[in-house]
Amino acid sequence: MPDPDETKEAWLHTMIRDAYVRQAMLTSALEDEEEAQPLPFVGSAPQDSNAAELVHRIERALNLRIEDYRNTRTASEAFDLLRSKVEQLGAFVLLMGNLGNYRTSLTPRVFRGFSIAKSVAPFIVINDTDSKAAWSFTLIHELAHIFLGQSDISGYGSNDAVEHLCDDVASQFLLRPDDLNGLNVTERTTFKALLDLLDGLARSLKVSRKMLAYNLWRSHRIQGQMYERLEDRFDQDREEYEHRREGEGGADYYVVRRHRLGIGLIRTVDRMMIAGALTAPKAAQVLGVKPANVSRLVSEVGAP
Repeated sequence: MPDPDETKEAWLHTMIRDAYVRQAMLTSALEDEEEAQPLPFVGSAPQDSNAAELVHRIERALNLRIEDYRNTRTASEAFDLLRSKVEQLGAFVLLMGNLGNYRTSLTPRVFRGFSIAKSVAPFIVINDTDSKAAWSFTLIHELAHIFLGQSDISGYGSNDAVEHLCDDVASQFLLRPDDLNGLNVTERTTFKALLDLLDGLARSLKVSRKMLAYNLWRSHRIQGQMYERLEDRFDQDREEYEHRREGEGGADYYVVRRHRLGIGLIRTVDRMMIAGALTAPKAAQVLGVKPANVSRLVSEVGAP
């Protein structure tokens, strides 16, 4: 019987290879149309940058006020706003957590996301089996890798120094120094009370509960044992949500697919098809759909 971990690793490497092929095909089409201009932000940060320096570079490039991010109604809308800013830079942000069906779904324990830090058409892939509130953190984490000029696979619990750096960048981008000051957390705070506090603040700031708990632990306001209990609870809640979502069904295929691919990628592929740089079969491969679905997929996405 195959080892489950080895199987999941094989699925992950298949997904990464597929993303590289899709990125290369898109780059080739852009080159054919003489649109393959290197993006200045890719690899623009020195390798010895600290988190504060990287945050400043990313904030300046995105031109996004944290107030506008937080004033959205939901974490999903906040992510959509952040994603649109990243796509305006010229990167493409895809949501992808399996190989086309839920039976091959990979949990965030296997990977949170990965980046393809090419100077033309860089890709950021986010594992959409993670909680929606965590997508923005992963997006900024992977964007930091691209600013450093590094292609990367990110997961939870890594001890790599660059991974810690990019985690700190994402935390500092989404949280301000005084955001946690209002949390009345002491040694006597119960697990249930802490959950309630994190739930409320996470909804307000449009971030994940796990990120808030991680920052409380890093600042020594909760113990490691409490952080581990919280992690387990968050993972359990996420898995239960995924099971409910699988059972619900009924979501429109094209709406879901457009959201997973991102408007930036769909518009670019549509433009390359009109110009003749991508045939329908190649466009389908870039988009990860069947050729028969390409026309309808791009037809309802208007020009910017």
